[in-house]
Amino acid sequence: MRNGAGNGRFFCLFLVFLLGTFAPGIDRDGNVRINFQTAVRLKKALARRDQYTGRIRNKARIGWTNADYKALWDAENPDDPLEI
Repeated sequence: MRNGAGNGRFFCLFLVFLLGTFAPGIDRDGNVRINFQTAVRLKKALARRDQYTGRIRNKARIGWTNADYKALWDAENPDDPLEI
């Protein structure tokens, strides 16, 4: 690898191994999407609650329904209520 040209490829392979794989897709109407499949190691690590050491934002909202989120949005954005 001359001039570090392969470093980017190595980094991408590392991310694929660590995070998972990304695959572009397109439907019959031409809508493009990115599919993501999580790496097995990452899924297993996240599934173990005792292993997670980060902070969960808005932890009090765990278990909220769509109606709860709608009420919050409508209260914070009275000029733009959600239509569900």
